[in-house]
Amino acid sequence: GLGLALVREHVRLHGGRVWVERRRDGASGARFVVELPCESLN
Repeated sequence: GLGLALVREHVRLHGGRVWVERRRDGASGARFVVELPCESLN
C-alpha cells in the first residue's frame, strides 16, 4: 500500500533499505526488516 511506499522512500533517502522476509519456521506470516546506517558520534 501507500504506507509501505512512503516507508521505503524515507528509508532510501537515509541511505538504508527495507525488505520482507518469510518466517523460517514454516508458519504463515512475514516480517519487514529496516536497515539504516549508523554514524559515529566521535
